[in-house]
Formats: sequence, structure tokens, C-alpha cells
Amino acid sequence: MQAAKKDKREEHVAVCVVQRRDDASCANDRHSFLLTKRPDQGLLAGLWEFPSVAVDAEASEATRQVALDTLLHETLNLQKALSHWRVVHRQAVGSTVHVFSHIRMTLHVEHMLVEGSSNVCAAEGEKLGTSSTMWVEYAALVDGTHKLTGAPSKAFDLVVNKASKTKKNTSATKENTITSFFKPVSS
Repeated sequence: MQAAKKDKREEHVAVCVVQRRDDASCANDRHSFLLTKRPDQGLLAGLWEFPSVAVDAEASEATRQVALDTLLHETLNLQKALSHWRVVHRQAVGSTVHVFSHIRMTLHVEHMLVEGSSNVCAAEGEKLGTSSTMWVEYAALVDGTHKLTGAPSKAFDLVVNKASKTKKNTSATKENTITSFFKPVSS
């Protein structure tokens, strides 16, 4: 007789997809994304993901945002590094579920677009704050050395799909390039 399957443990995680848009004085109007490296031991050890933090299932959007702010500024030591950037856009984009063999994880995803000045422009792979955080350009995430899989890929897809839908709802006369999908819609 086969043993009954254990129910998967429920987890809720707030995820912040931080996108950096360099100002006009930087080359090619690049768009990079902040990745953090998971601890060297435990679930998904050593893999790269977007900044994320465990939250209660009942946590409001505001509570999740405070938890992410604490993670970005205190835990990842990014207070000084991010002080050179201004937040252009910050918005919850939705939730998605990722199922592991023993965990059912709900990702509550937000998108934060930051913009910086030319004196803090950096190349792809720039380490920031700690050796476990870095900026990675868009192309590297979709087809390059930092291609995302699993839960981080689902979070990224939510942001990209939200940007694509926003783009389709705006004027059809705008340039149709991949980077234009990530530009915030003017009010």
C-alpha cells in the first residue's frame, strides 16, 4: 500500500524586480536588473534571483514593500549604492505560483524602475554592495549567461508581460524596440 502524499508546504515571498535605466549620458540607454545570489547551502544554493523575502500569506502590498525595502537597504547593504539612483516607477505587477517537489511558493512581484546619473554608470555584471549582488543586462537574462529559470523566471515574465501590455495600450507611433517595453508610461 502506498503512503499518502504529504501536502506541500505553503510559502509566500515578496519579490522586487529592480530595473536600472542609465541616463542619457550612458551608452545605449541600457537596462539592467539587480540579481542577488542565494546562500551557498540550502534550497537552490548559489543560484541567482531577484531580491526576495519571505512574508506572511496575509501581508498587504504595503507590508511586502516595507519588507523589500529592509532587504534592499539593510540586509544587502545597498543603502549607499542605491542612493545614487532615483525611483522612477514602483508598482505591484501581480502574483504567480511556483511549485517545488515539497513547497508551493506564491511570489508577490513588484517592479521598481530606478534611474541614475552618468557618474554611476556601470558595465554588465557590476558587483554592488556585496559579492552576492550584481546588475545584469536584459539580453543576458533572456538568452545569455544569466538566463533565469524557475521562480525567478516567472517573476521576470510577470514584469515583462505587464510592460508589454502597457506598451500595447499606449500610442502605436512609439518605437517598437525591446527596451521601449521597459520605459514607464507617462501620465
